[in-house]
Amino acid sequence: MKELYEIREIPIDQIVIPSVRVSAHMDEEEMKVLEESIERFGLFAEPIVIEKDGRYELVAGKNRLEVLKKKGAKTVKCRVFKGSESDAVLVHLAENFARGRISALELDAYIRKIRAERGMSLEEISKFTGISVSKLRAAERIAKLEDEIRSALLTGQITDSHALLLAQIKDKEQRMDVFEKIITYGLTVDQARKYWWHGWLKKCDICGKEGQELQVIFRDTPQEKWVCPECLEKHYPNIDKLLKAAKERFMKMIESGEIPTDFSKMKFKCFLCDGVKEAYQQRILTICKECHAKLLRILDNMYTQLGKEIKDMDMEELDKLVFRKI
Repeated sequence: MKELYEIREIPIDQIVIPSVRVSAHMDEEEMKVLEESIERFGLFAEPIVIEKDGRYELVAGKNRLEVLKKKGAKTVKCRVFKGSESDAVLVHLAENFARGRISALELDAYIRKIRAERGMSLEEISKFTGISVSKLRAAERIAKLEDEIRSALLTGQITDSHALLLAQIKDKEQRMDVFEKIITYGLTVDQARKYWWHGWLKKCDICGKEGQELQVIFRDTPQEKWVCPECLEKHYPNIDKLLKAAKERFMKMIESGEIPTDFSKMKFKCFLCDGVKEAYQQRILTICKECHAKLLRILDNMYTQLGKEIKDMDMEELDKLVFRKI
């Protein structure tokens, strides 16, 4: 069987990085880990190059090469690929996709290069590289977006997931409106999707700001509020502590059997709604799934609303207070 690679020691200044290429993106911390790994153990995998016009063109290993340059290395042991240049393009794509995150715009650039040189379909590219057809198609759609959106993607203002969501919006005016809201308010993909579907952003019930990471408190009660992180910290400084206490209490009630988690397939009459349906039968009560869910919600709200009353109580006092109020 013909060997695909030949190991050679190559001067680093003879290795050219092509203009159209992809790379496994690493943040500062990941690069530091790579540097320490190379310092301690050396290279586990040599960079891959292809010989071209008396020089060597990099196929895979840009991050490793940069670390070695930084350390002042003059030569590096490389795997010289013996196939054609178009084969090297495919190897490059597969290698970098397997090693880390590749941006959609880089992926599209390589798709176009492969199609131009080899006339391969997306299905064929997918089969060779292991990258799903849906991911390849998504990259093509993202690359067709407006310059402003692609620029924001390149500078890290939005993610590939944001860009893919924007690519799904057919109307340009609506697409640019959603994009503007993402940039202005730092919307998550989920928030941006909700804005696209409903055309509005929920506002903080205290300060009135919109498009923030809002949290609901006192859900399903007259006191229900959507509040931003700043107002939550300012007006409800102990809310996290209370919610944590409520969660711990729920877990204890579930473990003790006070709150059921299993439902029998037999039908019983629910003591709350009087409906005859699948229900959990306990020693002193029988409750259906729907009422069980409502009871959990009531208890959740009750513990949250009690606020400072909970703070210094033991569990026995807490039970008496909660169930008296219910």
